[in-house]
Amino acid sequence: MSHQNPKSKLNEICMYLKIALPQYISKPIAKGDELVWHVSLTIFGKKITVPEASSKKEGEQRVAEIALGYAPNLPSKKQLLAGAPLLPPKKVILPPPVFSTNELELPPLPPPKRVVLPPPVISLRSLDELELPPPPPPEEIPPKKISPLLSPKFFEASAPTAPTKKMSKRIAVIIDLENLPKFPKDIEDLVGIPNLDVYAVCSSHYHGEAFAEVNGVKKILHPALGANASDLCMTMFVGALLAKGDYDEYLLASRDKFVTPVVEIIRYGVEPSEWEPKSAHIISTREHLLKRLERLERLEKLGIE
Repeated sequence: MSHQNPKSKLNEICMYLKIALPQYISKPIAKGDELVWHVSLTIFGKKITVPEASSKKEGEQRVAEIALGYAPNLPSKKQLLAGAPLLPPKKVILPPPVFSTNELELPPLPPPKRVVLPPPVISLRSLDELELPPPPPPEEIPPKKISPLLSPKFFEASAPTAPTKKMSKRIAVIIDLENLPKFPKDIEDLVGIPNLDVYAVCSSHYHGEAFAEVNGVKKILHPALGANASDLCMTMFVGALLAKGDYDEYLLASRDKFVTPVVEIIRYGVEPSEWEPKSAHIISTREHLLKRLERLERLEKLGIE
């Protein structure tokens, strides 16, 4: 550090103190035939001036050398190793207090407001003095009238039952026998109802339990072996019945999806019209058939077609 020029040493002190680096103000001045330099520097609260120097560099070196006399001494390496602080402690100057707390006089608190409660409506010395009016007699609630639709007898009779007399409408039940092979046996006791005809469509090559004979069930057999042969035969058979016009309602017994468009064609007909649109529904269980027959019977009693 002893071999450093004054400017470098002054820069090192400024960086150590974390202040701005020196800003030299150098102005050339003509003195006769010569040109001299006027150099000044403000640092450490002092303004240092060299009025004449033969060069700008010389003037700044001389100003820096004078400024080092006002700079604080840097700690040596031994002092740093011994634990000396890297930066000198800053002196904190607090502003003077605006007023002294000893002289502070606070105004006295206002007296608490007195809350005046209203007098009680009833003054009682004991609960025995309180006379309460007797309770009103209980109101007599008339028994509720139970709707006949909610009576137990209604629920006992709500299960679908077979018609008790001849149906005025002519009904055709057409069974997809290969799809519902047990259906004829399930409705065996209903086959004899007047104006209710039951047909079962299947291939003549089908030898399942559906071929068990059920009295009153008319079998429609076809010779085809294709996958959808029975579906096509059932559709054509429905068309033949519609052309004859023998029935007022068609109940197609199957779980196959092909029956949905067939039911729609029966209900809405075709153009040009080849038959009068009829009522049609899809059934797949005995309960479905009983509910439909019971509904038709109730509609007949009410005179609704």
